[in-house]
Amino acid sequence: MINIFFLLILFSSLLGRIKFPGLNIGIHYLLLPALSFGIISCSWKETREVVKNNKTILISLGLLYIWMWVSSLTSEFPRTAITYSAKYSSYFILFFAFLVLTFRKMKNSSLTFYYRCILNLLQIIGILGFLEALVPNHWIFELLKFPSFYPQIGSIMQNPNQFGVIMGIGLCLSLTLERQKKISTIELYISEF
Repeated sequence: MINIFFLLILFSSLLGRIKFPGLNIGIHYLLLPALSFGIISCSWKETREVVKNNKTILISLGLLYIWMWVSSLTSEFPRTAITYSAKYSSYFILFFAFLVLTFRKMKNSSLTFYYRCILNLLQIIGILGFLEALVPNHWIFELLKFPSFYPQIGSIMQNPNQFGVIMGIGLCLSLTLERQKKISTIELYISEF
């Protein structure tokens, strides 16, 4: 069940363009915390131990998010600030869910499934970005890209810089997985292409 929640989190993270009806908020901002709570609820027994082992980072991030909310409430533009605070607060829940997930799997010493899923998703995004460079006016890219930034490069990512960073992360992840013998050399060459 946890693997299904993980795959749904990966899929819903790509839905930034779809807005929730009635609210001016991306549907992924609502799906990510809901699916994260699914992972946390399936691993309820390990949650206490995760908090105990990661107390410092959780307290630090908690204080950062409290500061963010206090700043947004006292902002000159509180409506905009509160909107963005609500959007970005979902990432704290997602981070905690990934802590629970990796803690649970580290006990079983098997994170390969999650790493391979992330690598495959990055490869799909890379292929879409490459195809978009070849045929930028294809109808599928009109659905995927954000028109507010350089529309010929944007692809699924909101900004071309993010696309480049994601590709860099994919290359580093593929090299790491190949060194750990989690993927074959052929898979490494495919992911580096």
